[in-house]
Amino acid sequence: MIEAWRQRFNRGYSEDAFLRVLRAVEDEIGGPIPFRLAESPIFLPGALVDEMRQATEAILAEIFAHPEYADRVRRHVPPEAFLPTTSAHPPFVQCDFALAEGDSGRVVPRVIEIQGFPSLYAFQHALSRAYLEAFALTSELSFLGRGLDEAGFLALLKQAVLGGHDPETVALVDVHPWAQGTWPDFRLTQKLLPGLAVVSATEILRRGERLFYRAGDREVKIARIFNRLVWEDVRHVESEMAFRLGEPLDVEWAGEPGWFFRLSKLVLPLVSHPSIPRSYFLDEHPVREADLHRYVLKPLFSFAGRGLVLDLDEQALAAIPEAERASWPRPLRGASHVPVAGPPGPRPRPAPVQPRTIDGVCLQYHRPLDRPWGRLLAGITGCERIHLGGASGGFRGCGAAPLGQRAASAAEFTSAERAGVSGGAAQHPLTQLRPRDSCDRARGAGTSGSRRAGTRAGG
Repeated sequence: MIEAWRQRFNRGYSEDAFLRVLRAVEDEIGGPIPFRLAESPIFLPGALVDEMRQATEAILAEIFAHPEYADRVRRHVPPEAFLPTTSAHPPFVQCDFALAEGDSGRVVPRVIEIQGFPSLYAFQHALSRAYLEAFALTSELSFLGRGLDEAGFLALLKQAVLGGHDPETVALVDVHPWAQGTWPDFRLTQKLLPGLAVVSATEILRRGERLFYRAGDREVKIARIFNRLVWEDVRHVESEMAFRLGEPLDVEWAGEPGWFFRLSKLVLPLVSHPSIPRSYFLDEHPVREADLHRYVLKPLFSFAGRGLVLDLDEQALAAIPEAERASWPRPLRGASHVPVAGPPGPRPRPAPVQPRTIDGVCLQYHRPLDRPWGRLLAGITGCERIHLGGASGGFRGCGAAPLGQRAASAAEFTSAERAGVSGGAAQHPLTQLRPRDSCDRARGAGTSGSRRAGTRAGG
């Protein structure tokens, strides 16, 4: 993306320097990294990241002011996932961009996903620092969002996760967290926020409406949960849990579970921002057979690319059950359970930005750990002038669609905007119809690599 830095980095690249990156991160997390890191960062101009930030702010403002938003949430979110939210806005938002070639030949960001769910903030912080040090990159490069220095980033993370509580009373909760591909981020979050507990949802104790975790021979009351739970995982262990998502509990949430669905692919057809390729709900947009090659099909609530159909044809379209195409009519629920238009929320603060570059049509999850310069989930972060990208990630891949999907949407690129899957700031799958060759024309900003992740990578 910044040619001078790309050439300089390539000339000075050495395997020893890359191994220093690996060793630095592994020393930080206390073990081997369970997914592939890129052999190279990518370098993004500040103006491009600013364009993504401004688009994200405008898109969020349009979503929360949209007159149909609350109704779409009621209609499309499956009943079993219709979880209450008490906050007007989610504390964490990831907006996923592809870098596309615009009409003038300029690289432009195009939104392919938005999700009200946290990402690998701590891991990206450690990885970017390791790149700067191992490759002796200059102070002209930075890896934090515009307006953030090191102290500002840590303060922002602390406020978002802890919310003013004693770290011991805050639990990062996932399903079997130390078996997840995201466990390095959990470990590093603990190091940035000393005292933070990491607890499996299956190990939480319940006393009435209060939740506890065991710390040795003590039971510690949980005042706040840093939510890293993925719905698909929870469904498999719900019988082992002492509580249910969405029920009244004496606990705060740093990221209420309901936001995973309420701010997701279902909002994309509602937004008319130029950074979003035109998207449609499948049951509301008849697609002509001759146009199918221009679309990809994505379930609304899948995770990590599951259910994604790249080679869309009449047979693939006909295989989708009618019940999963249609908008489900639903009884109205309490207004407190559905975000409604109101005063704008606080302006989003950009944290580390996370891109990924790949060498094929899909971000596959199960890839060889020892294959260099292949597929990659790369992390990238923002700075004041120039942007340095590191690497992170791991996807479950493109497999069968999960249960609980009720509609699909379509997104169409113009011929001049065939998106490349390189760059962005999120890690969640899509549920849309996009052109297959959009993935073939990836605009690589550097080199790429691939390793198999653990169970999943956080969004």
